Amino acid sequence: MERRSYQIHVSGLQVGMFVAELDRPWLETPFLLQGFEIQNHADIEEVQKYCEYVYVEEKVQRRQGPAERVAARSQPRKRLLQKPTPVPDLSRARRTRESTQTVTRSIMDDVRLGKAIDVKKAEATVTECVENIISDPAAMLWMSRLRQHDERITQHSMNTMILAITVARHMGFEGEDLHHIGLCAMLHDVGKMKLPGSLLVKRTRSETEEQEYRKHTLYGQRILFSYKDLYAGCATVAASHHEHVDGSGYPNGYPAEKLSPFTKLIAVCNAYDSYTIDGVGGTPLSSLAAMQRLSEYSGRYFEEEYVRGFIECLGLYPSGSVVELVDGSIGLVVSQNHKARRLPNILRVLGPDKAPCKERILNLDQLQREGKGRDSLVKDVLPNGSFGVRLEDFIQKGLRLD
Repeated sequence: MERRSYQIHVSGLQVGMFVAELDRPWLETPFLLQGFEIQNHADIEEVQKYCEYVYVEEKVQRRQGPAERVAARSQPRKRLLQKPTPVPDLSRARRTRESTQTVTRSIMDDVRLGKAIDVKKAEATVTECVENIISDPAAMLWMSRLRQHDERITQHSMNTMILAITVARHMGFEGEDLHHIGLCAMLHDVGKMKLPGSLLVKRTRSETEEQEYRKHTLYGQRILFSYKDLYAGCATVAASHHEHVDGSGYPNGYPAEKLSPFTKLIAVCNAYDSYTIDGVGGTPLSSLAAMQRLSEYSGRYFEEEYVRGFIECLGLYPSGSVVELVDGSIGLVVSQNHKARRLPNILRVLGPDKAPCKERILNLDQLQREGKGRDSLVKDVLPNGSFGVRLEDFIQKGLRLD
């Protein structure tokens, strides 16, 4: 599928059009993605606030070659816009997270000690995660926001798996593909277990240390390739999840056409979780800043389609984020509104005076439509623990509302 672009007045925008360029710099607008599809009339109104003309792209159908037809079997299908669960089932998600963490930790320990990976147990764990994400994706995304710095690699692998399965399902992957994506994501960093522990905890590395660190991709490929009963794509993703679509990544400098769809998707999820754990220069980024960085690197390091799908799925304010509203209230993002990404469902826990208040769910989209939501818009994303609001506390109690 090729694209041609043409100029159009914003009055002529329609749902389904792809906006490729604006009549002003992207940074002067609130649009996170440099290029996006118009999904609803609210998107049209937002563009009309900032622009007079835009450039839209039309798709030009062409006949696929044999290699493209094979690759299409593992490409995302029509996006799934699931109605968000009003209150996620955190108790069930927490149990799944705990069992997943136990299995992931066991896998990493086995690799470190030169023991065999229990493939069947890994597959069963991924299956459980897929089932939980299908039934309640918001709850599992809450789990991916927990941070335990004493188990960084274990947790990073687990979080990347949760993100990858959730985004893949949103983008239209189904069945066996979801299971394979989860397995690839869970095992993508096993090669790090062959590196010196002192190297893994360093915030900055010398050139020699960096070259040694990058070998974890090849170590992972070698380890996973030795398992004949394991999905072969796991070894491929382990080797290539640091490749860039412009060919500037490592270990082989492969460009986009040599990277599998699973690799491209997991590369985005891996980067996002790394940005929010390790950040840049040792300072973790907020979820919004991490997404802005993904958007900045879209088309250079990461495939644009998968960055777009990732941001559409998680929203500008991912589930579990601590946010401050315009009126000063503090809340937690409970679930996403994929038709209006700036209007998620919020659990308000502190009032404008920052004192505890009766917990209630605010449907920002509904409040806006009723003309009651001006003060309930999200003003800022805050670090976990701000004003005493800790994600872990709500997960511990299972988010039970009176």
